[in-house]
Amino acid sequence: MIILNEKAKEILLKELKEKFGKEVTIREITKDNGMKLTGIEVKENENISPVLYLENYHSCNDMEELVKRIVYDYERYIASYPVESLKVSVKNISKDSILNTAKFILVNTEWNKEEIGKFVSRDLPELGLTILYYYTIYADGEVKATSKLKKDMAEITKVSEEEIYEAAFKNMKSDFNFINLENIFCVNKNIKEMIKKEEIFSRTFGMPEMFILTNERGEYGAEQLLNTELLTEISEELDRDLYIIPSSINEIMIMPYFEECNDFNEFIEDVNDSSVPENQRLANKPFLFKKGEKNLTVIQ
Repeated sequence: MIILNEKAKEILLKELKEKFGKEVTIREITKDNGMKLTGIEVKENENISPVLYLENYHSCNDMEELVKRIVYDYERYIASYPVESLKVSVKNISKDSILNTAKFILVNTEWNKEEIGKFVSRDLPELGLTILYYYTIYADGEVKATSKLKKDMAEITKVSEEEIYEAAFKNMKSDFNFINLENIFCVNKNIKEMIKKEEIFSRTFGMPEMFILTNERGEYGAEQLLNTELLTEISEELDRDLYIIPSSINEIMIMPYFEECNDFNEFIEDVNDSSVPENQRLANKPFLFKKGEKNLTVIQ
């Protein structure tokens, strides 16, 4: 985890100015709820100055990784603006390019209701969640940015919501990382093998079996809540229903369900309030995946 003092912020500012070739400032910003965050503001033009929040990058291990992730997020952010405002070409964006790279983003409906209306979406009212979609933009054979699919872009490229849902679902099924807490750097596609390792670890140290489920990028990995086939495989190997903790929009945590799990409800809300940036919070309530029914519900 990287912690920046004032000198480190000066180094970061210099690095970002060199990367962007634009005016960059780092300043304290007070949100509407009174929370104070460190904003990184990049002046794209007279009308557009995206702000990224330094607190969202607490998991970075060093300055190089921090700069890389900020640049990536900035390019993705800019790509979500209307094309005419940026005066960039859309020749590399087509229906096929969108469908080939389509991915899900799961967000909390209530916390994102003002933003959701701009994008192609699908509501999951029984879970309190909404599905958004994003795609990758290529130019000259290289990834330039990713962008949430706006309604106007869907109209231009003639992509229907049903088409992009099916494409994103297909793209998601093999794009997962299943991680046991014995070694968070040990990632494996073999569910049975990972669960066996965690069982040994849990018996040795008297800890509950717990796993992290995300995607290969570790970004928007909570989409795996929609991967019923994978959740079924995990529940069958554990031979129990699954208790799912909504860690963030980037990952979920899974453990076998026991009645005692209900004691985690208050803990989840406290962690969200104290440790998870606002724009990465998924839910304050855990989910239950019933093994036999293959059904996902909210635990109240």
